Amino acid sequence: MAVEDNTPSTPPSPEPFDATPTQTTSRPAVITPSSPAGRLRGGGDSKLKRSDFGAIIGHYSSTAAAAKAWADFKNQNAERMRDLRPLLMERNTPQGGIALMVGPFANAADAAVACLHLLDVTELCHPALFAGDPLVTAAEFRDTAF
Repeated sequence: MAVEDNTPSTPPSPEPFDATPTQTTSRPAVITPSSPAGRLRGGGDSKLKRSDFGAIIGHYSSTAAAAKAWADFKNQNAERMRDLRPLLMERNTPQGGIALMVGPFANAADAAVACLHLLDVTELCHPALFAGDPLVTAAEFRDTAF
């Protein structure tokens, strides 16, 4: 005949929570452009062959302000920027101004991931179509005078 033990057992005490980050390195994530995944198909004479995406990293009052911001951003984040190209896009909002965008990325998901990493160093970042005018810097005009 078996005897049941009805003595309440004490639950094991939980292990203390370790709030130490598990990341062993403080190096920032490297952000690189991604190649387009394909071409758009369709009839007609559309000049649009594919969609590239970018990450808008700031809004500025002028092209000069955006160029200065890009130079500062690129110098301060050289270790995380690889072959990203800046574009300037006029904002069609009542405030106007210029949006500074980096890219290109093959899709919106890649641009969104880039933004997640860039939010460590910029207050604004969101994916958008990679369209606009190339940012022309003084370094590209070495042999000319202004």
